[in-house]
Amino acid sequence: MNFLSFFSLVVSMLSLSSVASEQQRAEVDSNNTPVEISADKKADEKKSAWLFTPLISSDPKLSTTIGLMSGYLKAFDKESPDSMFGLIGNYSNTDSYTLVGFGKAYFDKNNQRITAAIVRGEINNDYDDFLGSGYPLKTQDSISVNYANWSYRVYDDWFIGIQGVSTNYAIYSLDDIPSINTNINNYTITNRSNNTTSLEQVAGFTSQGLGINIEFDSRNRPRSATSGQFFKFGNIAYRKSLDGDESFDSYRTQYNYYLGHGDNHVLAINATGQYTSGAPPAAYASISIKGYTSGQYLAPYVSSLQIDERYSFNDKWGMIAYAAVACLHGKTKRESLSCSDSKNIFPSVSLGMSYAIKPDAGVIVRMEGAIGKDDNKGFYMSLGHPF
Repeated sequence: MNFLSFFSLVVSMLSLSSVASEQQRAEVDSNNTPVEISADKKADEKKSAWLFTPLISSDPKLSTTIGLMSGYLKAFDKESPDSMFGLIGNYSNTDSYTLVGFGKAYFDKNNQRITAAIVRGEINNDYDDFLGSGYPLKTQDSISVNYANWSYRVYDDWFIGIQGVSTNYAIYSLDDIPSINTNINNYTITNRSNNTTSLEQVAGFTSQGLGINIEFDSRNRPRSATSGQFFKFGNIAYRKSLDGDESFDSYRTQYNYYLGHGDNHVLAINATGQYTSGAPPAAYASISIKGYTSGQYLAPYVSSLQIDERYSFNDKWGMIAYAAVACLHGKTKRESLSCSDSKNIFPSVSLGMSYAIKPDAGVIVRMEGAIGKDDNKGFYMSLGHPF
């Protein structure tokens, strides 16, 4: 898992955290107008300000990962969705772990939004081709990330904001380095004595970045939407002048469309583009669709299309059918990648069930199995929809 892919996962988790706060205390219709809730419903929801859910995933690369998310819901005013603050902890049988403290706040009559996170983790990887070097390598990625985002409603459904991130990301070799002498990301890999037990840093960087984000949000409710559209563009400019090791830029665009049909069924479509400019290989964009381990396939640019059919049996149970395709493209030091080459195309399908642990609040748990190409596959038990 490389830095930007892990960072994208963190942002995704923060996005999913808001599913628990969609209709508690005050609901809104498609025009963002408050809808009155019964006293009995308010009383029931008041008892459930705390949220706990297990997290499980399994794939050939990270094996089995188990975790727990705990969250607390707080409404700052009647017009705003409930804010959520919480902790996420994950541990895998590869001795990898991640810890995330997060907050997502809606306030000022839903005109302002703040997202923040503190992330720490160590992830053990087994690369067949380490950062495009052509050499296999077992590594331990040490990750420290601090992130904050603030946005303000400027007109109708449009928001503009700023974001910042501080990172300390290092990749250490767990193997004896083979008899090579090559340079990757300004770190030289050289042969080591077999009797050494110390970890050798072979890649990574410390950097700080600032950027902007622009959003259009016409969804009928945050995240677990049944109608409307969501568009977001954001960038992070990492600079040495901000006391970092590297200067490069990352960009991300996202478009979601939600089509309600039948008896509470929803067809959700997502198109995402992740792009880097001047980035070291450790900060390349990563494929992040179901069935693939984030960070395993990297390129300067990644584009993806995801389709998610959410079929409702009743107010508790549903079926989910997911299909996606992602493409690696852009020029690296070794080659030029193109979507016209089938080896850079990564399809994915998944099928599973959903269970609403709090139907009125839109809190759901997904359980699904996914299959990609080249023996990539995974099982996931996760909170909230992917988009």
